[in-house]
Amino acid sequence: IYFNKGTDELLKNAYSDINAMNEIGERYSYSNLDDEAYKIFETAASKGNKKAMFNKIWCLYKGKGVKRDYELAYTELEKLHNEVSSVKIIEMLGEMYYLGNGTEKNYDKAFEKFSFIEMFNSEAKYYLGQMYLNGHGVEKNEEKAEKYFKDAAEMRNRKAIIFLNEKKELKKDKDFNLNSLFDDIEPVEQT
Repeated sequence: IYFNKGTDELLKNAYSDINAMNEIGERYSYSNLDDEAYKIFETAASKGNKKAMFNKIWCLYKGKGVKRDYELAYTELEKLHNEVSSVKIIEMLGEMYYLGNGTEKNYDKAFEKFSFIEMFNSEAKYYLGQMYLNGHGVEKNEEKAEKYFKDAAEMRNRKAIIFLNEKKELKKDKDFNLNSLFDDIEPVEQT
């Protein structure tokens, strides 16, 4: 709804429209204006905007515009997850359980979260690949791990592409070509 609106127009409505406020925060975030983005997300979240709540938590988790605080990010994310559910919330919770960020490592919970969203989430596929590769919470299975990594890479997951490239798996598998992932991207002409 805000895609076609300019930032100036959104700014006029931001104080009365928390969705517009969150959109401005996202635009600031995309422009790496992290301090400003966090303040806006914090304000919109305090007024009840769920998307801004997630964005504020993401900032806390990544240390963008605010000091990184895994514990607070986890606590706030659990609260938000009790109110709403989204793929991004489940993905972040899975990562927190897998890495032990803000909570104790819990591979069973991580596996549950990632398995729930893996069909349409490349990050979940990547982490499931890591779990099978390393036997974290599941029986070690390199074939399953490779499949998850390749599926994630086909969805353009950067971590999976780098991982496979470093493992030289792409060079061994003639059916999987890293360059083919980017065939539909037009080169940018230099002016």
